[in-house]
Amino acid sequence: SKQVHAELPQLSILVVDDIEQNIDLLSLILKRNHHVISVARNGEQALLKMESELFDLVLMDIQMPIMDGLTASKKRREYEVENGLPRLPIIALTASVLPQDKKSANEAGMDGFANKPIDISQLMGEINKTLLSSDIEIVKKEPISTQQSAIDLEKGIDLWGSKTALFNEVKRFLSQSENDINSLQSLITDKDWKTIESLAHKYKGVVGN
Repeated sequence: SKQVHAELPQLSILVVDDIEQNIDLLSLILKRNHHVISVARNGEQALLKMESELFDLVLMDIQMPIMDGLTASKKRREYEVENGLPRLPIIALTASVLPQDKKSANEAGMDGFANKPIDISQLMGEINKTLLSSDIEIVKKEPISTQQSAIDLEKGIDLWGSKTALFNEVKRFLSQSENDINSLQSLITDKDWKTIESLAHKYKGVVGN
């Protein structure tokens, strides 16, 4: 019977595979489902991308040259512990169905296990299951396009020079502005219009940027 899964929010997904056709197919499937895709072709590239960009999920092939998926996953978990970072969900991509390989993936710090060749229903189910067990909230909503997103990615990349720089600046803005933004509700309750006007003026430009 056809599996039915909750609709996923738009996700930023890193696809890690050394076979171009696998990358093309995964990108096609994920973009069709409104996700934003980035690509790495071995474990070393994947680790660098995970350090410099923000992702919701990683789909990691097990067997790759230079650095395989198990090693990359282990190194990512070590990096997260050393730097106090939240656990980034990693799903193993493999043609193997052997219990030992699933155990190895789990021991390497991987959170899920998706089949090759790709089974769309199984892949989406595994993404859903993995995210449900992580800190990312699964919300049932209509997919959004880049044009409807709160962030104009194209314009932002043009302004900041790269997606990495843009996302780092967004993260910095959210961190630095949290207290001010949280104070707005109490300022409205207190009818402190002068402070509200000052805050609004301060953030009008920087929010746009």
